Amino acid sequence: MKQNWLRRWTNLFCVGCSIGLLTHFSEKLAAQETEPAVAQEAAEVGSTMTLEELRNGGKPKPAVDEGTKARLITSAPEPIPALRYRFWPSEQELIAGDAKVYFFRNAVSFNSTERNKQLNEIFLKWEGEREAGRDPSPIEIRNALQAYRLQFDELETMSLCDHQDLDMQLRNLRGSDVYAILLEEVQISRNIAKLLRWRMAAQAADGDWEGFSRSARTGYRLAYLVSTGDTLIHNLVGIAITAIITDEVQRAAQHKGAPNFYWALASLPRPMFNLRPALELETSIVERVFPFLAECRKGPLPESTVQTYWESMQKTFREVDQNFMATVGIVGALSVEEAKANLLKRGWKPESFKDYPVMQLVLIDLDDTMREQGNRAMKYFLIDDSIADKARAKEYAEFEKWLNSNNSLASHVARLLFPAIMQVSNAARRVDYILNGAMTKEAIRMHVDQTGTLPDSLDALETVPALLNPYNGKSFELVVKPTQQKNVVEVALKGEVPGIAPVYVNWVSPFLIEINAKK
Repeated sequence: MKQNWLRRWTNLFCVGCSIGLLTHFSEKLAAQETEPAVAQEAAEVGSTMTLEELRNGGKPKPAVDEGTKARLITSAPEPIPALRYRFWPSEQELIAGDAKVYFFRNAVSFNSTERNKQLNEIFLKWEGEREAGRDPSPIEIRNALQAYRLQFDELETMSLCDHQDLDMQLRNLRGSDVYAILLEEVQISRNIAKLLRWRMAAQAADGDWEGFSRSARTGYRLAYLVSTGDTLIHNLVGIAITAIITDEVQRAAQHKGAPNFYWALASLPRPMFNLRPALELETSIVERVFPFLAECRKGPLPESTVQTYWESMQKTFREVDQNFMATVGIVGALSVEEAKANLLKRGWKPESFKDYPVMQLVLIDLDDTMREQGNRAMKYFLIDDSIADKARAKEYAEFEKWLNSNNSLASHVARLLFPAIMQVSNAARRVDYILNGAMTKEAIRMHVDQTGTLPDSLDALETVPALLNPYNGKSFELVVKPTQQKNVVEVALKGEVPGIAPVYVNWVSPFLIEINAKK
């Protein structure tokens, strides 16, 4: 199982989806090209993500690389009709069908080591060219992707299916099986997303905006479908795919004649991702990995049975983390008195202790405490973000305080098995941040096309409204700098993102735009 555990952590989406790299990834999403910035870094994710990985896997970095070269984009009017381009299908476009069928049919065709190796070599070459400041030739991209014509057709059909659900009922697994399942479909979605991004790049270069819009729609629907999988990994990969597609959408504005995608982006659902099912699954991890804890709660057991349970638990921890196993053995043996004290607080009578083997009391207390802490971490995710934000942060701070100050068996287990819920939740919120920033950028393109100049502020846009920072409900700050080029200015959108240093960060790439061109 150890091998499966490690493979599960390393075979997944290396485009910033590592939970340890999540902060780094999110901060650099639009300031640089999303994927190359982190593609070479380790992608260690599992369906259960610990606080250690989240906190220590990567150091926060500035959101904007000062050396990033701002790209010159074009202004563009509102399309006619306004909804000519959509990144999400309308109701009348949907067809009866299960998207999962087409997704896994594609997965089978991609599940070839040699094919994946060849693809990854091509992607690395193209990514290197982009990092060097030049895009690969659209002819080269088209030639390389020609072999995947059938896959693209299948994916487009997938994007139009009215049933979008990747639920594989992992919640029904128990014991070590929880860790034994390899999430191969997540790795496969990585290459699918890359194929779509490069197809979009070629379509933009060719001016095929109808095709570009369909490819973007397929990418966003792929992101959504993957996110409906059972685990937080699925959500994080969906988030990363969304960032990749949005980055390509923003790049398209460099091309002459690129249409305005304000309403195309507006067609996307908000929020795009529902973390609640996966969060509930993750916070129930202990009772699923150790189903015998439910037996311990039913009444006194023979000491030999309890000892078997305890040894089974230690064996599982050893398979997960050999260093952690030694800690569990020592702490467990020293937790008897604390377990009794906790059980007394929960209404137990002192005389009932004599009927139970001492380690059964420890296991019951572990189960009780993990349920309590799981509920504590989860409860404010059951109500709307705008209402729950402050209470959620406060409750989670108390949870972390308990983790850091408590040396019980439960705190050690929680530190290993519980996900870092606040960090994952913020990742999902950042999707809305990125999309709002991208739509605001399109609003600026539309305003410049109509007026020939920039507004004094985002509130003064004369065409369509700017979107708000979802973290605080306030407008982004419009920052304009002159350049040495005549009638060309550099524009940046800034907004406050809690919990990231520096707090005031730039999530929408600085861009250049020509003003006074018309009026």
